[in-house]
Amino acid sequence: MNATSGCRLLRGLVCGLSAFVICTAGDNLALAVDACSEPTGSLAITLLTNSDTYVSIPFTRAPLFCGTVQSVTSNSVTVQGDPGWTNGQWSQPTPNGYYYPNYFVLTSGAKAGATFFVTNNSADTLFNGFTDCDDLGGVKAGDQLAIIPFWSLGTVFPAGTGITPSTSSTSGGRRTEILFPDGHMYSGLPSGGAVYYFYNSHWRMAGASSYSNCDDVAILPDQFFIVRNYGGAPTTAFSAGGNLVRYAARTCLYPATTNGTPGFTGDNYVANYHSTTQTLDQANLASAFAASDLGTNPPTINDLLLVYDNAAMKINKAPAHVYFYYIDHWADLNNPPYAINRGGDPVFVPGTAVTVRKRRGSTTIWVNPP
Repeated sequence: MNATSGCRLLRGLVCGLSAFVICTAGDNLALAVDACSEPTGSLAITLLTNSDTYVSIPFTRAPLFCGTVQSVTSNSVTVQGDPGWTNGQWSQPTPNGYYYPNYFVLTSGAKAGATFFVTNNSADTLFNGFTDCDDLGGVKAGDQLAIIPFWSLGTVFPAGTGITPSTSSTSGGRRTEILFPDGHMYSGLPSGGAVYYFYNSHWRMAGASSYSNCDDVAILPDQFFIVRNYGGAPTTAFSAGGNLVRYAARTCLYPATTNGTPGFTGDNYVANYHSTTQTLDQANLASAFAASDLGTNPPTINDLLLVYDNAAMKINKAPAHVYFYYIDHWADLNNPPYAINRGGDPVFVPGTAVTVRKRRGSTTIWVNPP
């Protein structure tokens, strides 16, 4: 059994990011964003004692390569020029064995914003071995792309910075835990999934060997995580920093009746990796929602948006807001009357996270502008 035995390696096709769009003389012009020249920023995120904090990283790591598409197939993209890559260079396992350390993102063109694991590469071609609700269809010569390494537990919290290390591998000795929600959520409360804690200078996985090294477990661009501080862990803060994201987010949202991630539940655990606050209307989520109508008999409640209050000191907290699209405007189940338009609510705050609960229907792609 090697050092990563028991570490849950998070894999799958990722949907994220997109091109920056401006308006000039009434026309919409999609500009190719050079991800390699994006400015950097940082954000301090407070982790309350005896609480769950729903966290996303509103930055990317520094891109390793930026280039132009020459040609594309159903599972590969060849770049222009002669980058001189070594075979498998971008899919080499990290020191602790994580097999796919990087993804590539399209930053212009019809699929601007789609991101994919780099499962292999040749001297000038990137391969993606996964399928998902998004694909490489529509990508053309001249489109721009960037190769970016995933965030990981070890890069978000280097050497355990910003959290309280555990005193033992037992549940009683764990002070701060990192939860990756998976499977079901009941009334907005996550259950199941992987749990990590920092012990003896490395990240470990609950239920695995206390010697397993999980520092390189990846955090996907559109995935949030929960930081849980028990009573023995004081309020702390960590600094998230990296390249600002001027792309839109392209996120796959799965309904309860499909086999796609996260399974049959219809709960999609969505990160917010923009560095500016967005309202419900600005985020364009209504385009991916099935509208509800409380005037029917019985009332029709379709897709929901669960929003959590990180300022509330509580473990297993229920959502503070449960938004739905009420015929032609946003309403909040937790705050009637529903005739009030909540579209101006500043829901998407940098560093926070939400859950999108999709009801029956087809998988959709939510394109969230920058």
